[in-house]
Amino acid sequence: MLLRHFMLDVGPQEANCYLLADLAAKTGILVDAGAFEPAIVALAAEHDLRMAAILLTHLHWDHVDGLPEYLRHWPAARVIASAALATAEVERTAPGEELEIEPFRFRVLRTSGHTPESVSYYCAEHAICFVGDALFAGSIGGTADEEKLREETGCIRDHLFTLPDATELLPGHGPVTTVAIERAANPFLKPGFGRN
Repeated sequence: MLLRHFMLDVGPQEANCYLLADLAAKTGILVDAGAFEPAIVALAAEHDLRMAAILLTHLHWDHVDGLPEYLRHWPAARVIASAALATAEVERTAPGEELEIEPFRFRVLRTSGHTPESVSYYCAEHAICFVGDALFAGSIGGTADEEKLREETGCIRDHLFTLPDATELLPGHGPVTTVAIERAANPFLKPGFGRN
């Protein structure tokens, strides 16, 4: 397996983008597409990857603006998200769905709150979960709306913190972390935060 992390220069946001590939099957998946990065296309070409899908964790501009350019390079790639998008045809997925993109399998997890359509993609075989902006190392995506904040922290506890401790959480911004670290140390998920 190849998993390469790119920090995309999209203004002050510095959004993360991930290239996941099975080198034996020559199949690649891009997770989030906040800005077009030629190095990602070059890496896929270097490994002769068939880019099968682009998974979107949510539809904020810093996670989708590069999508049209990636699709110009990979027109056969499926675009998968939990909501429709104006700039591309989207294959809709929903929390609880088992998503198969051979040879990878993902469980789609509900992690709404930061945005209503936010989802995470959990690959049990490789103990990784792409969490978008739901959770960061030592923080959460957040929102000014108290009800949505409670929804987000509830989703994190119910759907992310129930994953195995060693599961790597790959966020939309900042460094990779794990379930065990965030459950033990994330101050935003401690009792009383957000009045829950």
